[in-house]
Amino acid sequence: MVAEFRGLEMESKYYVYVSVCFVIALTFSCFVDISAKEVYKMNKFMPTKELEAIAIKKMPDGGVGNSLPVMTKAGSIFKIVVFWFRISPQFKPDNIYPPHRIIFLNPVDGKLLEDAPCTPKGLGMNKSSDSPDKYIPISLTWDEYSEKKDKFYRLSPMVWMAFESERTKYDQQTVAFIKEYYTAFLSIESKALLPYYHSVAPDFFKWLNQMSK
Repeated sequence: MVAEFRGLEMESKYYVYVSVCFVIALTFSCFVDISAKEVYKMNKFMPTKELEAIAIKKMPDGGVGNSLPVMTKAGSIFKIVVFWFRISPQFKPDNIYPPHRIIFLNPVDGKLLEDAPCTPKGLGMNKSSDSPDKYIPISLTWDEYSEKKDKFYRLSPMVWMAFESERTKYDQQTVAFIKEYYTAFLSIESKALLPYYHSVAPDFFKWLNQMSK
């Protein structure tokens, strides 16, 4: 009898516990801020590394490098853009040549939207395709570089989501990870390539600069 009573008591406590949890969850869903809901939408984008792998799938071995995947908007369509650039042969001065190929992908499914040759003039830059820039080394150890690059890959979908929302104001948490993303990007990419990033995704980098002030 005592055991039966204790069983009923435990069962009653269990249902009370479940009910309380349900009420808490329901209350949270009603008052959670919009930024938290948007984080859920992040899952619609493919992982950054997978998008990069698609963009460089046909890239020849040696003598060619690729940019990191970033987002831009063309008309009403948001796209991921990656460009290829030539690098000087081994044992010669480290030079980076302007982008010669540009690739646009759908960020949701990785579908190839455009793959075409490009020139500096076509990107709005007054520069010859055969005019190289001196490579500027990155002042990080290999471990530091790997950590920053992993952070860039990890934060990219969240930053793309915020950019896609086209808001004029963001909550502090969102602003914080946008700044963290941009800091990581600037620390792992050569300064010689930055003008090309601004050419292929001017809207995205204008937004990043504004958000990082």
